[in-house]
Amino acid sequence: MNIKSPAAVVELLIQMGSEAAIAPEIVTACPGLCTEISWAFYKERHGWLCASPALNPEQLQILMKSCKEI
Repeated sequence: MNIKSPAAVVELLIQMGSEAAIAPEIVTACPGLCTEISWAFYKERHGWLCASPALNPEQLQILMKSCKEI
């Protein structure tokens, strides 16, 4: 599934059972969401929402740069 806006990602996560108070935090926790980096979301076996970037080498450099800015 390819979603084009962070707000749509938040809405989908809520529809999938994520807490409405937590889902919006994903926008700041996942740099490049819906712009230059693709992210995979899943709930692990204990119910925790996990996010994993699906990166090519160029995107990895973007992510590393944004982490240094935090």
